[in-house]
Amino acid sequence: MTWRVEWAARWKIFSITCEPFGKDHAASGGSYDVSSIISQEIFDYRAPYPVPYEWITLKGEAMSKSKGVFFTPTQWLEIGPPESLNYFLFISKPMKHKDFNPEMPFLDFIDQFDRVEKIYFGKEQAASGKEEKKLKKIYEMSQIKEREELPFRPSYRFLTVLYQIAGDNIEDVYHILKINSQLDPEIADKAFKNLNASQKNQLKKRVQQVQNWLEKYAPPFVKFRVQEKLPSVTLSPEQEAFLNDMANLLENDDLKPKELHDEMYNILRKHDLKANKAFQAIYKIVIGKKMGPRAASFLLSLDKDFVIKRLRREA
Repeated sequence: MTWRVEWAARWKIFSITCEPFGKDHAASGGSYDVSSIISQEIFDYRAPYPVPYEWITLKGEAMSKSKGVFFTPTQWLEIGPPESLNYFLFISKPMKHKDFNPEMPFLDFIDQFDRVEKIYFGKEQAASGKEEKKLKKIYEMSQIKEREELPFRPSYRFLTVLYQIAGDNIEDVYHILKINSQLDPEIADKAFKNLNASQKNQLKKRVQQVQNWLEKYAPPFVKFRVQEKLPSVTLSPEQEAFLNDMANLLENDDLKPKELHDEMYNILRKHDLKANKAFQAIYKIVIGKKMGPRAASFLLSLDKDFVIKRLRREA
């Protein structure tokens, strides 16, 4: 059958009562109007309720398989949970334009999805009662199956750093999450062996998704590798003094990420050093680049003895 006849036939065969479709089919005299007449007059079936939607673009371009501009649900599931795809579709009105970018904007999107998930399970506060009601309803509609508790999904963004340090060794990943206070308080006190099977599987799945994102969509500046040997770098006297004081601080204190972050600023101000120059010194000697992940959490994710020696340029 031709397209418009087949569409009408499918409505009756599958007892369709609501049909979403792209805005091009919703034009006056277009596919929906013609198929509705065919459905009513030939198949004696009332046309389903129409829900036209705006096209979804990919990095600003209209999707076209023939032009190689497309992103499939299978590709989405490689980097994110299925509920996040539904959330992407439901978060705005159908006729509002949606653009998807699997590169850096995807991290912002996953941060947003995780926040909504925490709001739904009462682990985070919404900005207002109105926002809470709206987000909870959208999250509920996005679910594949009902959940009774918050899924164990540590920060996706932070895991992009951890994976490049610990790889897919889930126990090491969990240990670093714990050191950096990146776990829900109800989980933070548990050893990895005490997590239930569901929590372990959820963590493994998220790490796998992060790995896929890094390999396929992460821009070069996000990727790094801890250098086994001290890179050959030129530092100013102020940068060297900053690194030495950082080494002394880490050697004598066990700090949380926020505490270390604050102390780093105290030290750089002490040496009249701009923040970007101070952080560049850290990144240059550890990963051989001028930019890197958030410095405090990053340093605490590495072996303490290694970090102290590297800050002193001893190894």
